[in-house]
Amino acid sequence: MHTILITGANRGLGLGFVRHYAAQGMTIIATCREPEQATELQALAEQFSHIAIEALDICDYDAVARLSEKYADYCIDILINNAGILQSVDTAYDAEVWLKSLETNAVAPMILTQAFLPQVKRSAIHKAVFISSSYGSVELTTAEGSIYYRSSKAALNMAVRRFVLDYTYLELTAVCLCPGWVRTDMGGVNAELSVDDSVAAMVTTIAGLESEHHGQFLNQYGDFVPW
Repeated sequence: MHTILITGANRGLGLGFVRHYAAQGMTIIATCREPEQATELQALAEQFSHIAIEALDICDYDAVARLSEKYADYCIDILINNAGILQSVDTAYDAEVWLKSLETNAVAPMILTQAFLPQVKRSAIHKAVFISSSYGSVELTTAEGSIYYRSSKAALNMAVRRFVLDYTYLELTAVCLCPGWVRTDMGGVNAELSVDDSVAAMVTTIAGLESEHHGQFLNQYGDFVPW
């Protein structure tokens, strides 16, 4: 039985990952900011005894350190950095809002991953997944809008790429993964994919990750996405 840590597990893709992996019998550490309000996640935890729900704001780095210490003796096979935000943009840029996007979507996932590296290194599977977006691709950016989100995901992609170079000595597979356009609070009701379809595809891709995928930017089906 593998152990999987999932951030932003209370809704959308995060909840989809919990649901999918729980059905496979995996041990899951599911984090979210307000577990008491995460009714669907709580229901899953009642159904599956191998789900542990932890309160965590990924931008609270002391809390991240405490959670890592709590699970210091664990082996984490797959770390899924899913938590993120999509901030709206008015005509004038807002520095505070923009910086919050960058922190939540790019900085915090890297700090969390570094905090849990000992647990991931202990695994024979040792995979770190960063949920990114094609909106973070510089090459694919041809439309206006979403500058906060686009720039934060581009920053995440660069950070993961640099992380790979920093930890080349580790037997670790780290990738940026685009889930596609999904019907979530972020994706909207007109998106192409359901959460279940996107998550099922990503789970298959994650299972098939090998060392040659280390540091790559992939879509939900495992195809390369331009940087």
